[in-house]
Parts: sequence; C-alpha cells; structure tokens
Amino acid sequence: MTSLTGKRIVIFTGTLRGGGAERSAVLLAHALLARGHDITLLTLSGTSSDFFPVDPAIRRVGLDLMGENRGLGKIWATVQRIRAIRRMLRTLEADLAIAFMTQESILTILAGLGLRTRVIASERSNPNRDPQPALWRFLRRHVYRFADLHVVQTQVMAEWLRTQTRVTRSVVIANPVVLPLPENAPRVAPADVVPDSVGVILAVGSVPYVKGFDLLVRSFIGGASDMPNWHLVIAGMGDLDQQNDGSFDAVMQEADKVGLASRIHLIGRCGNLGDWYRRADVFVLSSRYEGMPNVLLEAMAHGVASAAFDCPTGPAEIIQNDENGILIPAEDVPALTNALRDLAANEAARRRLGTQAMQVLQNHGVAHIMQEWDNALLRALK
Repeated sequence: MTSLTGKRIVIFTGTLRGGGAERSAVLLAHALLARGHDITLLTLSGTSSDFFPVDPAIRRVGLDLMGENRGLGKIWATVQRIRAIRRMLRTLEADLAIAFMTQESILTILAGLGLRTRVIASERSNPNRDPQPALWRFLRRHVYRFADLHVVQTQVMAEWLRTQTRVTRSVVIANPVVLPLPENAPRVAPADVVPDSVGVILAVGSVPYVKGFDLLVRSFIGGASDMPNWHLVIAGMGDLDQQNDGSFDAVMQEADKVGLASRIHLIGRCGNLGDWYRRADVFVLSSRYEGMPNVLLEAMAHGVASAAFDCPTGPAEIIQNDENGILIPAEDVPALTNALRDLAANEAARRRLGTQAMQVLQNHGVAHIMQEWDNALLRALK
C-alpha cells in the first residue's frame, strides 16, 4: 500500500484574498502539514493581497499571473500560467497537486500532463450554475477526465461531472468546521457596529450576486416593520464589482429610500467571524447557488438558528427542515421574509434550532473530514 507520509504536496488556488474555497485550501494545507507532509501553497495572484494567514512552515508561492483576461491576451496568459505551474511542479518534484476551483483545476491538469505528479481537482461550487466563460466550459468538458481524482462536495456535483465530463474517479468530501475559528486582521467588533439591545441577522459572503444579498436585503425590507428591533449585518464583501450585476446596489438604494439604511450594516472583510457568529441571533444563507457552504456550517456549529434557500447545492445536505434549521424554496423572497419574521418573534424556536444545529460537528469535524482526505490522497497516489 502507498505510504501517506512525507509527500511533497502542492495546493493551488487563485488567490488567498478571502472566500470559502480559499479558506478550505488554507485549512487543508495546515492539516496536511500537521500530518508530516511538505506543503507548498501556490496561487495565481501574488502574496501581497493575502487575507488568510499561513504557517511559516508552509512554502507560500504567488505566481503573480492574474494578468490579461480578454481576447488573444487571455489565451497567451493561460499558456503562461500552465507553463509556470508546470515549472513549479517539476522544481518541487511534487508527488501530488490539489487544485481548488474550476479554472485552477484545468490549469493544473494540463500542467501535470506527462509529469510524475498526480493531480486532484476539487470543484467548490455547483458546476451546472457556475457561470464559466465558454473557453473554460469547453476545457472542463474535455480536460477534467485526465485528473487522477476529483473531490466534490455533494453527490449532485459528482453525478454532474460523470455525465458532463466523463469523469470516472471522484469522491464526495464535505467541508470541515474548525472551532474555534482562527482570527486575523482586520477585526470588526460587533459592539462597534450594532447596539447590544438589538437582534442581529447575519449573512457572510464575498460575491453579492452569487450569495443573493439583493434577495436578502429585499426580504429584510419586507419584514422590517414587524422587526423594529432587528438589524441586518453582511460580512465578507470586498470589491462590490465582483460578479455584481447592479442588483445589490439597487436594493440598497431601495433600503435607503424607505429609511432602513441605518439598520443594514456592510462590514466588509473581517478576520474575527467567530465573534459575529456568537453575536448573531439568526444566520441566513440567501445564495442563488452553492457548493457546500462553509459559512452555513460555521454558523450552525456556533449554535445560531439558521435559515437557507434550498439552492443547488449544499443546504439540503446540511439542514433538515424545522429540525436543525429552516429550508426555504430557492430565491423565494416572500418566504424568506416570513421566516425572518417568525424567527425574530420566537426566541424558543431560535434556541431549539440553534441547539440542534450544533450536531453538524458530528459529520463535519476536522478529524472526520481529514480521514476522508487521507483516503482520497491514497487513492490518487496508487
């Protein structure tokens, strides 16, 4: 049997600027380091924009190749990226490369062709909804099958890869939850944003459109008059131009017109999310689509009563409706408004759902999930 000690492993993602996939990549890097492997954390971006801290024992390499993304320049940039990744794999004599996200997975598969390095590709979102450009959809369809293994987060995603890309080797591994959550800068203290006396509805995410923050704000506007002592806090957003079609800006203008702007707080990226989960009374996942939402798992692990759109994919694999959370029909704004009203009005229900929510740690604890990753690495290295 292949030994799983002391392997040279490269973990590759686009950036470490923030987001669930990036957090998962850093978490995996630290967990594999603790298992005695030699770890390189590689990104297309440089290192100056890193949001997540990395253990000094992990080799941190930023290619600084985000570059041109249009026309012929995009094609040449893609070739340059593949060549740079291939050079890194050869220089490091990597036994294994683990790529997070679609484009990064494609680049790594192509870079590893003909090398001894085994490649694991890891989709982190629902590929049926992820709006990849035509070139990347074409490459995904024809290149994915050359990976040694695919790691996905749900059975729905595994089936999509099988039927759409002819992938034959895949495993389902959900995201782990680490408690206490690590802290880093910037810190945003809840007491500096909301009064102690108000109820807090919390949402977390970096991409407004995908996370459905326009739908969430509209739901809050609809129920605000029945929840006069409640505030909405959205954490995690950095660049509002990122996949923002204008809908979020429009709904925030609407909130301002009806006098609710002072009860909606956009706190940006914060490195102390644990403090916000502990402060929150209700957590909402309003996403249009997901992979396996880290933030929902984290909120539930902290005992926060949680409501989520039943979007593809993820929430239905985590929430049993009205047992450990509330599942709401996808993108149904009136239904979310009603759920917020009900949760705001019923402290006993919030307490019951929050208590049951903490059971997610049974199947999403680090020890359990890392054993599944160990098995996946062994399978890829055979």
